Amino acid sequence: YQKEHQPSFVGYETLDLSAKPIILKPGQVKGIYIHSTRRGDEAIVYDNKAKQKTVDDSFITILPGRAHVSEKVFGSIPIWGWGSAWRDNREFVGQLKYGAVYKLWNPQENMSFGGSFRTAARILFMCQRRSESPFSKLPDDCLFFILNMMRWDWLNDTSVEMKREQKQRRRLRRQQMIQEADAIMDEQNNHADANEEVAAADDEVQVDDEVGAEAEEDEEDLDFMDEDSSDDSEDADTSDNDDDDDDDDDEE
Repeated sequence: YQKEHQPSFVGYETLDLSAKPIILKPGQVKGIYIHSTRRGDEAIVYDNKAKQKTVDDSFITILPGRAHVSEKVFGSIPIWGWGSAWRDNREFVGQLKYGAVYKLWNPQENMSFGGSFRTAARILFMCQRRSESPFSKLPDDCLFFILNMMRWDWLNDTSVEMKREQKQRRRLRRQQMIQEADAIMDEQNNHADANEEVAAADDEVQVDDEVGAEAEEDEEDLDFMDEDSSDDSEDADTSDNDDDDDDDDDEE
């Protein structure tokens, strides 16, 4: 929005934003910046912060903000030439006109409505499924249209109860997500432990194989030593016999 306005010291000057309206969805927060290029400290009237919420009704909440005393948009140099161009703990002075658009029921938005409304919708479709009910003659589209034209509070649902229910539903959803994450972590840990056990078993089998191979090598060495010792004894016997034969020849 950009427009030149004449000074108004008695009544409020209207800033018509209908061409580009500010749309707020449930639970959404937006900041509004209003600036004037007028020199001096008589551009936009603001007030000191009096409470945590400037205005709070069943549709919208206006919170305090900051005052900007600079001739330039988002400028850092104040009109006095020194200090900060921003003044904390200030609040809006004026009027704010807005319109509320109610959310209409449809199957995708069923959980956004109150418990009483959802119960009525379920009962309506249960009646339609019974042949003795007059609603059985109506197709689903007719029931959708009936529920779509009903206000959200026609069945005594309140915004406080709906907010409490939605908060509880979000809490349960977070708990479910935490439980699912814990289950995934436990599964991964169990898988890792199983892999470690398999690796340890493989190491034990490899060690047993090495020990068995070493034992076989030791047995082969012992057999080889036994064979060598038997050969040595045979050589010794042969040499003794040869000596005896030599002695006999000498005597002859």
